[in-house]
Amino acid sequence: MRERTARAATLYLGDGINDAPAMLAASVGVAFGQSSDITAEAAGAVILEADLGKVDELLHIGLRMRRIALESAVGGMALSAVGMVFAAFGLLPPLWGALGQEGIDLLAVLNAIRAAAPGKVLRDF
Repeated sequence: MRERTARAATLYLGDGINDAPAMLAASVGVAFGQSSDITAEAAGAVILEADLGKVDELLHIGLRMRRIALESAVGGMALSAVGMVFAAFGLLPPLWGALGQEGIDLLAVLNAIRAAAPGKVLRDF
């Protein structure tokens, strides 16, 4: 597992105590089923139902959460940069700049809340 992880990102799916070392060596370890505490501690994620479809759902949820987090972070930074340019040229008074920054932060948080809503497609099969 260490050799594979050194070459590329790896995901290791295991269901027992003997899988814990491999989960730790992999880029991401997923404990599958009613695992032991040791396996659950070594894993990055634990799927309680013994269904491979849940692994697919986990990957879809992770990709969606990453996309939403990037939208919130990059969007917030871009809007803040625009505000700083206006402020640098004296077109944005400090009070309005502070209020604008609070609005930008609120928009970023509201966008991030979308991650809690269920996505449309969770399985490829």
